[in-house]
Amino acid sequence: MIEITSPANEAAASGSVVVSGKISIAPFENNLSYFIYDEAGNQYSAGPLTVTAPAPGAPGAFDASFTLAEIPPGTTIYLELRDTSAADGSLLAMDAVRIIVK
Repeated sequence: MIEITSPANEAAASGSVVVSGKISIAPFENNLSYFIYDEAGNQYSAGPLTVTAPAPGAPGAFDASFTLAEIPPGTTIYLELRDTSAADGSLLAMDAVRIIVK
């Protein structure tokens, strides 16, 4: 399970947004994937997000800042975090938050 604890769903942000939360089982190599896209499906950013965990497979946490500078004000975006299987690419866990860019 991935749980984004901040920001709250429907939060407003400008310039950048800090995303934090927890995961019940640390992902392979302690990396989740993040995606930022708008309501029309246009992707603005994607990449890895590092999880901090005391041991492989233990519960973990994440805390990262993402820039919103290239996203026009008034745009509603989704910041999505995914844990995918290294073996076959299947989705193991996911959470997303809806953000309004100011």
